[in-house]
Order: sequence, then C-alpha cells, then structure tokens
Amino acid sequence: MQRIIIDLARLDVNIEDEVRAMILLCLLPFSYEHLVSTLRYRKETIKVDEITAALLAHNQRKQNAGESSHGDSLYVKGNQDFGRNSEKEGSGKRNSRSKSRGRKTTHCYKCKESGHMKRDCPKLKKQADEKRDGSCKSGDMVQNDDSNFSNCDMLFVSTNQYVDAWILDSRCSYHIAPNRESFPSYRPGNSGSIYLGDDRCCNIASVGDVRIKMYDGTVRTLSDVRHIQDLKKNLITLGTLHKNGFIPKADEDRETIRIVKGALTVMKGKITTGNIYKLLGSTVVGGVHPIDSCDDNTKFWHMCLGHLSERLMIELHKRNLLHGVKSCKLDFCKFCVLGKKTKVSFTTGKHKTEGILHYVHSDVWGSTKEQ
Repeated sequence: MQRIIIDLARLDVNIEDEVRAMILLCLLPFSYEHLVSTLRYRKETIKVDEITAALLAHNQRKQNAGESSHGDSLYVKGNQDFGRNSEKEGSGKRNSRSKSRGRKTTHCYKCKESGHMKRDCPKLKKQADEKRDGSCKSGDMVQNDDSNFSNCDMLFVSTNQYVDAWILDSRCSYHIAPNRESFPSYRPGNSGSIYLGDDRCCNIASVGDVRIKMYDGTVRTLSDVRHIQDLKKNLITLGTLHKNGFIPKADEDRETIRIVKGALTVMKGKITTGNIYKLLGSTVVGGVHPIDSCDDNTKFWHMCLGHLSERLMIELHKRNLLHGVKSCKLDFCKFCVLGKKTKVSFTTGKHKTEGILHYVHSDVWGSTKEQ
C-alpha cells in the first residue's frame, strides 16, 4: 500500500490521511475485525499514525500473552446413543450417566491417527513452528496446503518515511539515487565505485540527470547523479552544491535549511527525526518531453520575416512555406519586446455632405499684417 501511495504522489495525486487510514483498515485480516470496529467508530476522524500505533500495541499484547491469531475452538460432543439407550433400558436407568468415549477412540483428521484431536496433533504443531520460524526469516507467510485454515495471521507494519525522499548530506561525495526509474536520461556503463563508511565497496552503475519538483512547484535538474543499486536512500551532497556556487543557510528556527545562489532560493530542507535534513520535494518520474532539434530553423525564419509572430508562423508552416521548420516554438526574443510598436487606430470621420464639392475651402485665418 505504501508503494502505491508513493507512485500516486509522483503523479501529483494526493490521498488524504483519512482515506489512507480507511484503506489500511480494509486490508487487515478477518482476525482483526473487533479492533477495526473499535478504531473506525471511536472518533469522527482517524489517522494512519493512530492505526499504526494501535496495531503494533495489539500485536505486541498478543505475543506477550502467548495467544495465537486463530481463536480457540469449542467442541461440543453429544451422546448419539442416548435415545436408543433410553428406549431399551426404560425409566429405571434414566438417572444413570452415559459413559463418554475414551481418549483412544478419538481420531485426528490431520495425521489420520487415533488418540488425539487435530488441535492437539504434534505434527501440526511442529509444522506450525517450522513455518513460523521461516516466516520470521524471509518475511513471508507460509500457508499449509493440506489444511483448510492458515496457521497464523501475521501483520507487518512498515514506516518507510524516506523511500522517495532526498536527504541533504554533507559527508557524501556525489549525488546518489538507487532507483533506475529516477533517471530520464541514462548512460549505462561502468563508472567506477565508491566506498562507504564501513569500507564496503559499491559499484556505480551509471551517471545521469534527475528531475526534482521543488517546494514551490519548480522542476529543477540535478546533474551528475550516481546510480548505485546497493544503497537505499537518495542523497544530495552539500559539498558539490557549495563547490558550484550554491550556499546552504539555516533559518532562525533551526529547523529549515535553504540552498541559495545569490538572492534565489533553489532548495529547501526540513529537519526530521534523527537530525536528518529531508528535501522538500519529490522526484519527477516519466513524462514525455519534446526533443529540440539542432536543425530547426524556426528562429531563422522568425528573424527573416521581420520577427513574425508565432501564430502566423504556424499558419505558414501548415501551408509548407517554411523550409526546415519543425516545431514553430519560439523562445523569448528580446528584440520583439524592445522593438514592438503599438498601432493606434483613428476614429471614423463623420461627414455631413451629400454631393461632390460640397466642401467650402476658406481662409479661416484671414490676411495678416506684416510687422
């Protein structure tokens, strides 16, 4: 479920905390029905953190009490010969107690042996212990195909807070990303190796660029990111940013760090649990981006035609009149902005004449005296 929510967040699909909590409750097994009812109707609003804490406490309480996830079964066994014995023996033996069948007559439906029931079968208990040990090692729940019920319901609650997050690190040497999907441009090949703090060597699969959507909605490209599959976290090195002219600054609240260049704030990080600065942003995965060709003559024709507008160039391109033009996409042209003149239209004149030569031209000024 956590993976689905992360993939939806990459697509800018935000799921409210209450909806995530309801999805988590619906995914719980049937043995948690009473706990689900309690959590659902206890408050008007529910949160994922509250459900996670309640599930962990409930699971820990069951482990301490030594309870199994399946409840104890109640077996009620009647005397099948009661009616026949009462008819044959009459009223003289009504008060006599019927003899229960001995332990040896019971039959186990698991191992097909007599002397015990299925719930007390030693083979079934041995298999349950082996499967429980295997589940703890591999993290998977093993189900017995011979039985009609699962031996135990195992609940795993994971809090992967930094699966898709970027960590601002001052000790690492390179920008690092473990996921191949984070690289829109990928150059495979052996790019060397790095050493971790425990002297463990990790190979660099490739070097590429990663696009990150920042806190303000701006999408920025992080260059020269190393793809290392052995690591689990996305790392941004502050040393490389500082070398390229980006300066980290801490705010007065001591909880936010800003990466600035001049007066521009490029990145922001928020301190989290464990004194880790997490980047306020997410990786942009996928998407179709236009490819700009070097042979596109859009700018050339724009200047030759006297800085023609983009709308008119598209119209000429539809008629196949512009050779070498592919996109008709114009970049910012400062000459168009600085040299543009606005044409002011004149008002329509009103004439009262009805025929030709109805205008009378006269010398309004009259004669003047020379001084």
